[in-house]
Amino acid sequence: MTKTPASEKEARACPDWTLWKQVVKDKVAAHKKLDTWSTIKGSNMQQKDAKRPFVFDINQDAERRKTRFKARLLAEGLNQVPGHNFDATWAPVPNTATSRALFAVAAANGWEVHHVDVKTAFLNARMDKEMYTKLPEGVESEQPASARRLNLDLYGTKQAGRLWGIKLKEEIELMGATTVYGGPVPL
Repeated sequence: MTKTPASEKEARACPDWTLWKQVVKDKVAAHKKLDTWSTIKGSNMQQKDAKRPFVFDINQDAERRKTRFKARLLAEGLNQVPGHNFDATWAPVPNTATSRALFAVAAANGWEVHHVDVKTAFLNARMDKEMYTKLPEGVESEQPASARRLNLDLYGTKQAGRLWGIKLKEEIELMGATTVYGGPVPL
């Protein structure tokens, strides 16, 4: 079985480092294209920066052959302060009974059920609070002493699920659908 690196340091020590390096490079390029962060000169010294590590994963087929190397940029929200850089932490997740009921109704009516996997889902939501971050080790930056302000949400921030849920609700309603929502009222 292939061991997934627990850190970028472990990934660098792997014989597959050239593949991991390309995945990291592609991920950083995607974040730059999406404008995930803005470079700010003169970091806000009252704000603690969140570290930003990569989380690695390897997809394998049934014969345990490596089929895809993946890296996700993750914001460690441990330094986030309630009321300062996040307000609420809920996420719109259906419970098991609701999901089973929906599938039962679909099966009884002969309806097709489609699953949607939204790549970089959390990156579709704009940050609602000011939050700064540091680029992970090994990611070259044109201005290394400057802070990066998050424009888009990342996995690992405390408000990630809530912001994605709000964005998804807005997009579904723009398509003309009606949403029923029973959780906290989004601000």
